[in-house]
Amino acid sequence: MAKMSKNTLLIVSLFLLSIFILRAPHKVFADVTHCGTIAANETWAAADNVHVMTCDVTVPAGVTLTIEEGAIVKAQADDSLIINGKLIAKTSTFNLL
Repeated sequence: MAKMSKNTLLIVSLFLLSIFILRAPHKVFADVTHCGTIAANETWAAADNVHVMTCDVTVPAGVTLTIEEGAIVKAQADDSLIINGKLIAKTSTFNLL
C-alpha cells in the first residue's frame, strides 16, 4: 500500500468527516403556538422547544393541560391562561419574565 502524505491524509479525513456531519439527522426546532380553547387533553412538552400563546388559552371543564418540566411557555402581558378544567404543571420552579 502506498504511503499517504500528511496533507493527503488530512484532506481525506476532513472529507469523510464532512460527509458524516451532512448525513447526520438534525432536529429542527420550531415554536409551537397556542390560541383559543383546548378541545381535548393536551401536553405541552419540553421537547417541543417553546410554547407561545398568541392569544388567551382556555382549558374548559373536563379537559386537562399538562405542562412538562422544562417546557418554556411565553405569552404577552395581555394574554391569559384560563383554567376551568385541570392544569398539571410538572415543575419545581417558575421563571417569570
